[in-house]
Amino acid sequence: MITSILIVTFFLWRASMVRRASMARRASMFRRASMVRRASLVVRASLIWRASLVRRASMVRRASMVRRASMVRRASMVRRASLVVRASLIWRASLVRRASMVRRASMVRRASMVRRASMVR
Repeated sequence: MITSILIVTFFLWRASMVRRASMARRASMFRRASMVRRASLVVRASLIWRASLVRRASMVRRASMVRRASMVRRASMVRRASLVVRASLIWRASLVRRASMVRRASMVRRASMVRRASMVR
């Protein structure tokens, strides 16, 4: 009678130990899975952050390139404008020179006519 009770209690204890071990295994698996999930979330977050950093850097680079291009365009526009202004100034100066030459020529012509008239007289 006592031996049968001991055998039954031994088997019950062993079954409870097996149950406890399987529960512990399941819990550790669950813990491991949650750790992996957490790690993957961290990795995903870091990847997203890195991608946003790269995107921000490329946006900054693009903005600086656009700024540089606009500066170059503005400089070339100023250069072109200064060339136009220089050309118009040169043209105006040549017009003034031509006008003064025409005036001088007419003065010389008038003086020679006056001289001729005085010689005839």
